[in-house]
Amino acid sequence: MTSPERTARVLHGALLFATLLVGTVVTVVGVRVLPALTETLPRTLLRTVVIVMVLFGTVALRIVRATLDAPTQPDERASWWTANTGRLVALWAASEGVGIAGVVLAVVARDMVVAILVLGWAVVMLLMHAPGRVVEA
Repeated sequence: MTSPERTARVLHGALLFATLLVGTVVTVVGVRVLPALTETLPRTLLRTVVIVMVLFGTVALRIVRATLDAPTQPDERASWWTANTGRLVALWAASEGVGIAGVVLAVVARDMVVAILVLGWAVVMLLMHAPGRVVEA
């Protein structure tokens, strides 16, 4: 395993762990502690915003993923990782950002089901774009 690949794996693992940790803590603590704000912000509006964020996030991730071509030769892996680590980190950060923002909005709406679904979406997107899967694609 090359050094840029190892760096990407560590970054991916950290983002995945942070997404799970922050999303879980915000969901569990927020639903219990945060007062209901649904009187001023309608639940339907917040759910719609979350759904739109997830849809745009999915489309953006597909667009970024389409720009990545897997290395054709085994000896090209180091240069491929060096050239594409920035794109991959942006892709992973977008997954995490949409997931955490969606969880926060769902918790503000006091909607545990939507919070769990958005957190699950973020984790699935991170796992679908894991370093090993990106190189093999």
